[in-house]
Amino acid sequence: FWTDIGGIPFFYKKTSNGLMTARTYMDHYYRDEYQHGLTKNPEFVTLSRSTDRGFHPEGFAPIDASPVNWVGDQEHKWVTDSMISEQGDKVDIALDGIEGFESAIENILESAELGYNIIGSDVAGFSGNTIPPRLYMRWAQFSTFCGLFMNGGHGERRLWKRTAEELRVIRKFSWLHTELVPYMYHYVITAHEGGRRLQTPLKTGKHQYMFGNDFLVAPIYKDSKTRPVSLAEGSWRYFFNDLELLQGGTIIEKEFPMDEFPVYIKEGAIVPMNIQRDYTKLGDKNSKGFVTILMYPLHENSFDYYDTVTQKKTTISYSRNTNELQIQFNGATLPHILRIHSENIPKEAVLDGKKLDSTAWNYDSKTKKIIIKSDSINEISKYNIKY
Repeated sequence: FWTDIGGIPFFYKKTSNGLMTARTYMDHYYRDEYQHGLTKNPEFVTLSRSTDRGFHPEGFAPIDASPVNWVGDQEHKWVTDSMISEQGDKVDIALDGIEGFESAIENILESAELGYNIIGSDVAGFSGNTIPPRLYMRWAQFSTFCGLFMNGGHGERRLWKRTAEELRVIRKFSWLHTELVPYMYHYVITAHEGGRRLQTPLKTGKHQYMFGNDFLVAPIYKDSKTRPVSLAEGSWRYFFNDLELLQGGTIIEKEFPMDEFPVYIKEGAIVPMNIQRDYTKLGDKNSKGFVTILMYPLHENSFDYYDTVTQKKTTISYSRNTNELQIQFNGATLPHILRIHSENIPKEAVLDGKKLDSTAWNYDSKTKKIIIKSDSINEISKYNIKY
């Protein structure tokens, strides 16, 4: 939206109401469509461009009209360093230039810093023909820990026609993204109210960011299984093998198998999830209909769970001392499965003053998890787990 004057872009165009700036046109483009859609359906959303390249550093769509965001048409390639000199006639559908995986990561984190909340990219990139298998898997893993997981674009996308490894890994991580919806929805609410957003870039560690308050993510942006991770202050556990407690303020460099990804969960976390299958090994088909709550008790913490349909709130909190862990539910009733990390085997579990028998809870010594399943709690209920 500009006028070319002697080869120089002049960011105005003549309209029926006089001269209009490119920025004003962009705001109309996004706001008018979104507001019109909401008059037809209160659940209407648009998929808007948040940021891309160096164009419009303030962001493309105005944030008030940008519920879901994507960052442009990258190629099915790992790095961008060598792409600049070989652009030729291969261009982004929307903007000139060729960019790959790393540019998608950078654009998403830049968008998060600008204030956008639900952000993603085309898994494995939009443009090109052949999608390298390892790129497809790593990009899917990164997208799992973004608000938007979007598997679209050029190339073969039918996973049953790709390698068995890709099918297994991408299925696992796409389900993990879906399972994390209750956790992510909390940050839809808090961001809407002017609080914490879903992704917060970190100053330490290349491309590292927090996913909510509880996950530290360090995307693998090059074709390598090894990646250094700078752990922030505090205590952490590797999400895909959480038995070992790791101290923050250190750098870890290790090899991450193709079915794992550099994601660390904060000690003290409360993470509600929607588990329906056994792909991620956090439950199985019997978990359906219950909210699975991962809990790593430290001293005390709380998490506001919002039902994605009714939007009713349930506050989940705990306090812990040497001999006892107290867990409280306050608000709308919530059928749940607690998966509580515990180094020690509890002596007993009590719910609202009534001792639970062995059919209601158990301790898995292999995973070091206390597992409690309940669909009969009150609006205010309290567990006492005694050691």
